[in-house]
Amino acid sequence: MSRSNHWVPFQVTQPGISDAVGIKPRHIQQYIRPMIVQGLVEERSAVAHGGRQRRKTYLLTSQGETEAAWLSGDMSKG
Repeated sequence: MSRSNHWVPFQVTQPGISDAVGIKPRHIQQYIRPMIVQGLVEERSAVAHGGRQRRKTYLLTSQGETEAAWLSGDMSKG
């Protein structure tokens, strides 16, 4: 895997998610851990655009995308 495949948007990091939902970065893990256990979210280590060091990032799995589409009312994805 090339280095460019490890770059992700800042929005999928703990600080990026905390900015989006309005909670402190240190609390993100307690909300995301159950989604990881359910197979909805995958935790990876990657460098966010604009950053220099690897950090935890969170991406939806295919099951998570299906659930997100269902929750948002977009049944064309499920």
